[in-house]
Parts: sequence; structure tokens; C-alpha cells
Amino acid sequence: RGMMNKASLTDILHTLDYWWAEANNPRNDGWVQQGYRDKIIAVLKCLEEKKLPVEFEETKEEMCF
Repeated sequence: RGMMNKASLTDILHTLDYWWAEANNPRNDGWVQQGYRDKIIAVLKCLEEKKLPVEFEETKEEMCF
């Protein structure tokens, strides 16, 4: 594998926030909005594929947070 560019989590979250704002900006035409939605959906699909399974413990006690 080649070397990947590294971005901070803050940079990634700012990018996603920008994409979300542009996807919902009424000044953009439908094609531009859809382009940003497609980017967000691609990220969501990638995260879905890579997420770790969550395991829950069996317990008789009620958990309070």
C-alpha cells in the first residue's frame, strides 16, 4: 500500500460539517446539493463497513447513567 495522507479528526469533522451545510444550502442547485449528499453517504457506508460489533452483557441489574 502507498502512504496515505493523514488528517486530524477535527479536519474530518469540519469537512463533514461543510459538506452537510452545502448539501442543505438553498443557494446551491439540486445537482450541487446531491453531490455533497453523495459524499456524505459514501463516508457513512465506509464507516458502516468498518465499525466494530457492539457486544452487550447480560445483566439482571438496572443500569443508571
